[in-house]
Order: sequence, then structure tokens, then C-alpha cells
Amino acid sequence: MNLNQPLPEGGYQFNPALNTNSVPADYIAPYPGYSTINQLENTASSDYNSLQVQLKRQMSKGLMLQVVYTWSKAMADASNFGQGPQNSYDLRAERGLASFDRPQVLVLNYIYDLPFLRAGTSLAAKVLGGWELSGIVQFQSGTPINIGLSGSTDGLATRPDVVAGQQLNGPKTVSEFFNTAAFTYPAYGFFGNAAENLVRGPGIENWDASLFKTFAIREHLSFQVHGDAFNIFNHVNFMSVDSNLGDGQFGQVTAAHDPRILQVGLKLEF
Repeated sequence: MNLNQPLPEGGYQFNPALNTNSVPADYIAPYPGYSTINQLENTASSDYNSLQVQLKRQMSKGLMLQVVYTWSKAMADASNFGQGPQNSYDLRAERGLASFDRPQVLVLNYIYDLPFLRAGTSLAAKVLGGWELSGIVQFQSGTPINIGLSGSTDGLATRPDVVAGQQLNGPKTVSEFFNTAAFTYPAYGFFGNAAENLVRGPGIENWDASLFKTFAIREHLSFQVHGDAFNIFNHVNFMSVDSNLGDGQFGQVTAAHDPRILQVGLKLEF
């Protein structure tokens, strides 16, 4: 909490000198001559509610399958750790989606003994049979993005104003992931009215798979051949979006998760 934030009851939001940017906010702070004075407090709160469903099938006909689905919502009034509230005298205005909120998460994992040539004794069966396929599939909603401001605002606004009549959701493209026209700078000396973590960030769709076979050499010696594919369909998963109004890249995607990665390995077991 900022102990040196100008007091609302002091009428600073209606002070003509402050609103015209002719007097620094520090001049009317509780402790003149000082800037921010931070105090750490155990006063924040959060809550999490969810529906969790799990379906599990034990090994049957060579297949083991597990599906887990979570539908949830997490709220908090101090989600962005280290940043502090915009208005230290009104924590209720900070309440919004928690930074770790993901409304929907679906994860599937499996192991499947491929059925062809499984019981054969020929050379082809020994080489081509007995392979196992395993994998993990993930579909996850994105976490929230907190819209901030670049540049100093004299310790008052740290979030922008929302433009009336504008939709927050954008085309979700690399150049404009959310509607950047929906945000504008608040008037000098006022707090921004945008809620905490107002925009939903990029989600995740990922398929990992592995194909492997163990060859027995003798009783306590074997080796395993495996091929792994991470993000096997090479789906683009955006990871980072510039969320500071005033930046040249505001609203643009600036990073993505790894593309498809393939690897082949041998493992000796003894």
C-alpha cells in the first residue's frame, strides 16, 4: 500500500491546479517532499470456485486413458504482486479476475499398446510389433491480461479508462490481439476506470505424443527406442501480449510458445 498517496478526502481530484498538471501530486501528499512510501500488509483476499471432473479407464484392451476437466473462476483484489493497488484507499476497486484464472482446462493423457503384430514370432513382428503410443493433449483458456499505462502518472492512475461503446475483444491477431481502441488515458489527476485484469490472454492448444518400444536382450538388460513429438501439429500458441497503453506495440503479440519439436532417443535399462 502507498502510504503517501494523495488523500481522496483532500479533494485533490477536483483541484484545478492538479488537474491541469501544474502542481505535482507530491505537493499535496500526506508527507510532502516524499514520493511513494510502501507498506506491506496482509489485507488482500481471493476466492476460487471450480467444478472438477475426471474420467479414468484402467488398462483394457491395451488402452489406458484419463481425461480431466476443470471449469473455474478465481477472483482477487491484489492479483498483480509487487504492483500495489491503483488507489490505496479503495481496495474494492481492485477486485477482478486473478492473474492465474483459467475458466476452462481440459487435459487428456493416454497409453496405447498398438495391436498389430503384437503376438507374432516372425522377424517382422519382433521389429514392428509391441510398440506403444502415449501422449498428452491440453486445451486451456488464457490467463487475464492487466492493461497498464506507460510513463509516469504522478502516483495516481496505473490503469487506463475504458472507452464507452467499445468492445474489449479484438480480432486476436498478431498485430492486434484485443481492441486497442477500447482504452484511453484518464484525465490527469484521476484514476483509470478499467478493472484489474480486464482482457483475456491467449489460450493453449497443445498435442504431445511419443512412440516407443522396449527390446529385451536378456533377463536384466534391455534397451528402449522412442520418438517424441512436442506440439506435434505445430499449432501456434501465443504467449505474450504488450498490455501497456502508450507503447508502440500496444495490443501486439510479442512472443509464442515453442513450435513443433521432434526428438529420437535410445535408453539402455539394466
